[in-house]
Amino acid sequence: MKNRFRTGILLTTFVLAFISACAGKSAPAVNTVDPLAGNTEPEEGIMEASPSNQADKVRQFATHFRPDGNRILAASGGETISKNSITLSGKPRWLLVYEQDQRLTWAVFTEDGRVETYQLINEALISIQHDFAPLPPGMPPLILSEGVALHIPVPQNNASILTHASYLPDGRSAYITDDGRMGIIIGDHTIFIDGDFLPDARIITDERGRFMALARPTDAYTHGVLGDKLEATSITIVDAITLTAKEITITNGDVIEGLLPIWVDIDADGEREIIVTQSNGQSGARVVVYREDGSVLAESEPIGKGFRWLHQIAAAQFIPDGNLEIALVQTPHIGGIIKIHKLDGSRLITTAELPGYSTHTIGSRNLDTAFTADINGDGLVELLLPNQEHTSLHAVQLKDGRLKEIWSSPLGSPYSTNLVGLSTSDGKLTFGIGTQNNELIVWITEK
Repeated sequence: MKNRFRTGILLTTFVLAFISACAGKSAPAVNTVDPLAGNTEPEEGIMEASPSNQADKVRQFATHFRPDGNRILAASGGETISKNSITLSGKPRWLLVYEQDQRLTWAVFTEDGRVETYQLINEALISIQHDFAPLPPGMPPLILSEGVALHIPVPQNNASILTHASYLPDGRSAYITDDGRMGIIIGDHTIFIDGDFLPDARIITDERGRFMALARPTDAYTHGVLGDKLEATSITIVDAITLTAKEITITNGDVIEGLLPIWVDIDADGEREIIVTQSNGQSGARVVVYREDGSVLAESEPIGKGFRWLHQIAAAQFIPDGNLEIALVQTPHIGGIIKIHKLDGSRLITTAELPGYSTHTIGSRNLDTAFTADINGDGLVELLLPNQEHTSLHAVQLKDGRLKEIWSSPLGSPYSTNLVGLSTSDGKLTFGIGTQNNELIVWITEK
C-alpha cells in the first residue's frame, strides 16, 4: 500500500494580516487563504498563532464522546441500574447529556431541529426551559461548556450543515465549509484550509492543538450506506498552532468508509496512531492503523467481499493491565458480528467474536450508537450496543477470552438517535437513547 504525504502552508495574505494583528494594529478577518493550494514552504518565524484568551475553559459535548474520536467512557457503574423514560413532542434525531448544577440534563434534538431539554429530578424526567436555538434539520449537535455557561454554537454562514464545529480547550475552533474547506477560527480571524474535506466529516482533536478530518471525497466506491455515495481518500491533520496541514492519501482504489477516525496511541509508543475503516469493491472493508507519517502500522484481514462494511467503535483496554484492543461490529446490516482485534506485529488479529448485533441503519450518518465503559463496576470494560433489530440495548463483556452478554434492556421500539453516556460528579454512570415511538429512555447505574 502506497501513501503520499503532503504538507500545506499559509499564503502571504494571511502572513501580512497576522503580523499586523500581532503588532496591535486592526486587521480585517482573513477569508480567502488557501494553505494547501500553493504547495510552497512557509517562511520561518512568522507562523505561530496566539491562543484565545479563554485558555483551558472550553469543554465540548459531542455524540462521539471524546475529542479524539474514541467512543469510550472512562466511568465505572454498578450492579444497580434504574431506567426512566418520557414521551417527547416529536421524533428524536440526536441526543446529548451534560451535568449542570449537579443535575443531569438531556438535550433532545428532534427531526425538525428543535431542542427539548429534560432533567432527572427525584428519579423522574422533567421537561425544563432552555434558551438553545434550533439547528438546521438533521445537523448533528454540539454543546459547549465555557465556565458555568452552556450553549450550542451557531453555525457559520458558510458551514456545512452535515457536521459541526470542533473546539480546543483554549477556544480555538475549526469547521467544515459548504465548499469543502476547513475554517480555523482564532480570535477574530478565520483562516481557510483548502483541503477538499468531506461535507459530513467530523473534526477530531488531540492534546497538541491539532485538528483531523477526512478529505478528498470520491464517488468511485458506490456502497453508499453512510448517508451519501461520497467516501474519503485522505486523512488531513491541521496544526492550529503553526497553521500548517499534512495529508495521508489512500491509494490503490481504496476509500475510507466512515465519518471520523479514531486517533489513539494503540501501540503504547507515546505517539498517536490513526484507525480507519478502509474499503474497496473487491475484498470489502478492513481496519487499517496508520502512523502519522502515513506508513501503515497494522491492518486486519478484509471481510473478503466488496460492499460489506465494518463499524469501528472504540480502542479500549478490555483486559485489566492489557493493551488497547479495537472493538468493532462487522456487517452491522447483515448479522452484525462483534469482533475484538488486537495488535500482533503488523497485523490486527481477532481475539473474540459474537454475532447478533447492529449499530447502524443503512443511509444514516448516525455512527454513534455504541460505546465502551465499565457498566457494572466490576473492573472490566463492556461494549454497549443495540441488538440486530435495534429494539433492545445490550452490554457485552470480554472475559476469559470469550464475549458474553451481562445486561440487556428493551427499548419498546427501534432507536432513532445516537447512544450517549456520561460519568456524573457523584460517581454514577448514565446513558440514554431516543426511540422511534418518540421516547427518551435513560439509565442510571450506581454501586
